Amino acid sequence: MEERKIFSYDLTQRSAGKGKCLEMYLGIRYNYVRLCVPGRGSIMEAMDRPYEKKRISTICLGLLILLAGSILASLVFSLLLHFLMPETARNLNVDWWLSAAAQYLVGFPLCAVFISLVPADRMEEYPVSAGAFLSFFLTSCLLMFVGNMVGNQLNDLAAELLGHEPTAFAAEQMMESSLVYSILVTALAAPVWEEIIFRKMLIDRLNRLGDSAAIGISAILFALFHANLQQFFYALTVGWLFGYVYARSGRIRYSIILHMALNFFFGVLPVLAFRSGDGYYSWLIAWLEMIAAACGVVCLIWQAGRIRLRKGWIELPEDGWLRLAFGNAGMAVLLAGCLILFCLNFMG
Repeated sequence: MEERKIFSYDLTQRSAGKGKCLEMYLGIRYNYVRLCVPGRGSIMEAMDRPYEKKRISTICLGLLILLAGSILASLVFSLLLHFLMPETARNLNVDWWLSAAAQYLVGFPLCAVFISLVPADRMEEYPVSAGAFLSFFLTSCLLMFVGNMVGNQLNDLAAELLGHEPTAFAAEQMMESSLVYSILVTALAAPVWEEIIFRKMLIDRLNRLGDSAAIGISAILFALFHANLQQFFYALTVGWLFGYVYARSGRIRYSIILHMALNFFFGVLPVLAFRSGDGYYSWLIAWLEMIAAACGVVCLIWQAGRIRLRKGWIELPEDGWLRLAFGNAGMAVLLAGCLILFCLNFMG
């Protein structure tokens, strides 16, 4: 895969000011002319850093709108249903449908509109072979399997330390939901919207900082979005993998299909087995998940030596991208909101 092309020219021009960098996009994907004027400190610190922090802050506020808009819309839908059809409103499955409608019909669209205010860069597109795609899927099964165990253990440990009954927020919703809900929401709507927002829209706006920063920030925000300990760790690692697939291919359909397949394997098949009433099917699905995870170990080792993270055309500061990502107002407000949701979900 070819590297991005960046052309740099040094220019001494007092009228432009010291330590400034003028960047002109030529209309060719990832081909830039950079006119740099020598000055004190790095270009990032002198000119780009405040602007990049503002961009990341705006993205975080967009995700906060997603969370807040989903909650408020869910409350409005629930109140309307209780007023119009009080008997139907007492059904737990109805509450989940209302929550899904609020999130995917209100929260995500509002978030997409807000984040689109931040200019995006175009991604180069490359195909992913069938073998590489299968390898990515099996690796995601491993990350899902291990991350789920880590999340459950830490959730139980935290509950024991705090003297609280452990809650299985995600597992309970998955097993008690209807099959139609599992297919339409878990396997279809969630992967499409989550990949569009957390991979397509975020990485398109962050890849200027390089793959490491774009994928890392996207994965962290994706994990925070789930707002519970059980899902945090697998969302973080699987989110990184999906982000890497999108960053390397530039085609969102690959990560969407991977996400759908993973959610179907770990979210829909267990529901089918559980509702069959036959313990054999649940045992079979559990063994299939373990076999896929074991194959994922081999695929992870194979993929690890082939990982290539490209640098962005914005020069990062010496302290890296973490301080840039977390040192802004939008991220601070988003972290506070997610912490509140973590606590509420933990307490049940």
